Amino acid sequence: MSNPKLKALLIGINNYGTSNLKGCLNDVDLMESVIREQVESDVELAIKTLKDQQATYQNVIDTFLEFFSDLKNGDQALLYYSGHGSRMKAPPEFHQDASNEYIETFVLFDSRRGGGRDLADKELAYLNWKVTRAQGKNVFFTMIFDSCFSGGMLRGEEALIRHDPNPNEDRSWQDFLGSEEYDWQEGKIHVPEGDKVVLAACRPDEVSVEYFLEGKQQGLFTYNLAKVLRASNGKLTFAEIMQRVKARIHTYTTHQHPQLQNAEWLNIDHQVFLASVLKYKPSTHLLFYNYEPEGHMPKGWIVDIGTIHGLDSTYNKNQKIQLQITAPLPAGTDDIIAIERIGQSYSTVIVPDKLAKKDEQGQVIQYEVVLTSYPAQPLNFGFPFPSNENDPLGEQILIEEWKRRPSIYLQFVENWYEANYLIYAKNNRYWLRAMGEASNYLFDQLQGFTPTNANQLFFNLEKIAKWHRIKSAQNPKSRIVSGNIELSFYEVKKVPRINEIEITDIISPGFLIEEPILKYYPQSGKNPELDASFKLKIKNKSDRELWFSVLFIGSDYSISNNYLVQEKLAPNKEVWLKSYTPKGLPTKSIDLFIEDVYIRKGISRIIEYFKIIISTHEFSTDHLNQGGISYDSQTKETPMRSVDDEKTLKFQSDWTCIDFSVCIKHQREA
Repeated sequence: MSNPKLKALLIGINNYGTSNLKGCLNDVDLMESVIREQVESDVELAIKTLKDQQATYQNVIDTFLEFFSDLKNGDQALLYYSGHGSRMKAPPEFHQDASNEYIETFVLFDSRRGGGRDLADKELAYLNWKVTRAQGKNVFFTMIFDSCFSGGMLRGEEALIRHDPNPNEDRSWQDFLGSEEYDWQEGKIHVPEGDKVVLAACRPDEVSVEYFLEGKQQGLFTYNLAKVLRASNGKLTFAEIMQRVKARIHTYTTHQHPQLQNAEWLNIDHQVFLASVLKYKPSTHLLFYNYEPEGHMPKGWIVDIGTIHGLDSTYNKNQKIQLQITAPLPAGTDDIIAIERIGQSYSTVIVPDKLAKKDEQGQVIQYEVVLTSYPAQPLNFGFPFPSNENDPLGEQILIEEWKRRPSIYLQFVENWYEANYLIYAKNNRYWLRAMGEASNYLFDQLQGFTPTNANQLFFNLEKIAKWHRIKSAQNPKSRIVSGNIELSFYEVKKVPRINEIEITDIISPGFLIEEPILKYYPQSGKNPELDASFKLKIKNKSDRELWFSVLFIGSDYSISNNYLVQEKLAPNKEVWLKSYTPKGLPTKSIDLFIEDVYIRKGISRIIEYFKIIISTHEFSTDHLNQGGISYDSQTKETPMRSVDDEKTLKFQSDWTCIDFSVCIKHQREA
């Protein structure tokens, strides 16, 4: 098989003659450098840039068609644009509803020069279709736009708005590129489009801005997107990227909200960004020498990984948890380190004798390290039996991609009966299901035997492996006294009227709460008054200060600390789990429901899991968050928080956890 391919067309315009910008060419240079450094060495990479006078209306169209003409099934394509955006009144033939009154456009170099025109989003959709679906090609397009699609917002003195309204744009539908191939349905026009996802700098009614950042003018969206991609440990989904970019942008302004958009038939939120071409980067940890312990962090070499990350506290040295230093070292210096003793968030390690503790300026060196051996049982996956049930080509692509980037958390097994999960490759589709499930597949079926889809399956499997590790994590050596934590669980009865019934009261650490059953009613999820709901109160009955966090461990393989991120409780103090209403108001009611797809499949009972983590010292669970897996996401939860850097944690702190589950049962009659 040929190597994976990525073709990227990058467009940036500063010089418009009027309403000039300053940061768009910098944006193009930044995106090009990020792509080159992030892409695997064996990927066939082609990048083309169009800057300023090169980016005319006709040259953008011609370059797009020519540059992407040799795409083949399974290739990745990326279009990036940085410049002015605008909008125009849509011809009435395009009106599907009130939201289609305007068409978003991209202002090109000659758009505001005599007789020029903008490139409309309809025309871009047509170009996307022309080089993919129109030619029968299975190619996924990622489009990134750092421009604005409307005006009307005030800006700060340091910002430039990327919006250039066009008062002269008045075109009939016949004047749009490719209009002869548009479809008519019920008196309205539909523009054909291919498989694509759009990462946009702002909402359709907002503007994007550029700031002076790190010594030069740059688009705020592009700057923060590059930061997220470079700082990511391992691959990110489209949804995770946008969550992190939004969080970063909102430290500058609350008036720009990046958006994730996709073709209507695609469910891409949980797909991996440029899955088959970006470098496989396992999660990294920091190794450094601690000179001045503060009582809870020992002196010596430490790595910031511990039991809170899923390491087993009963570890013995014969199991050999090893990590590798990623940075180049002086000749003769070994790059392998071994964990000596596991703590909560920091573990002591054994390092090579020649490893430098400080740099030439006397600063402590922080080395990035990755896990290379992990004693826990990996998640097994394999192919179904009989062996001829799968398409040989589909299996071949999967095996080749697995050899390119194996994972210490996953293990391929030849014997189907040893697998935890089976991968199916039939009818040009991949899908995954748990061993023992006859027909209830876990994932959206992925169309096409491509490296991208193969990597998506492995990405999902790693999420599942992490989910199992976190769900089963315990600290049997904990000295936190049983009975010092009081939990009060209340079911919220919403039908026929709201009232509360206390189900259970005091539960001690180390014991599983007896599974309460919440009733779910038809149309739940659409009508919040019919959701299955509960409240949970946590009280510290000990004589010392304790720290708490609660993980929602969803049946869709999501992990979220939204309901209780971090709380310090003094003796006899209490805290409630909290969620937020659609209007953003806090509420103690935790609402769960079963999605309709399960009801249609005859599944009327699901179980969701919660883990209450208690510690004697401050800690963070942000690094444990992960989005769910598409299609069978079974419950409703608030959006995952953006992941911040973990705070400095204490070494000799103690922690334990309380696990409980909630069963949601479909109730056909209120």
